[in-house]
Amino acid sequence: MKVEKRKNKDTLKQVKNLVQACFQVEGTEDNSIKGKDFNKNVFLEDLRQEKLMETVELMRDIEYAEDANKLKSLYMYKVMSQQDYEDEAREIRREYQSGILDPRREVARIEKGGAKRKAH
Repeated sequence: MKVEKRKNKDTLKQVKNLVQACFQVEGTEDNSIKGKDFNKNVFLEDLRQEKLMETVELMRDIEYAEDANKLKSLYMYKVMSQQDYEDEAREIRREYQSGILDPRREVARIEKGGAKRKAH
């Protein structure tokens, strides 16, 4: 599935590059405006396609559920756990960039401990 996704992305990139090259060959302002609109539409379609593929992947993970209510609950659980994972990754990245978790900093342990107490 991942190889197939990669091939689709590569093909999509090639098509975008080809269309941009065609607009550049024409070289008129009218075409550049059309090209910008086209690029915006392609970008939006890429986002929609990406979200659809994420949903399909989630559904494949929970396809073993027999009851529709269980399916809905499992889907919501998967979505929430994925969001929690992404939030945690963002927080870790922010802490790393700010240097809060640098073990050389004496204050790091105190700051991290204070943040945990405030969160709970």
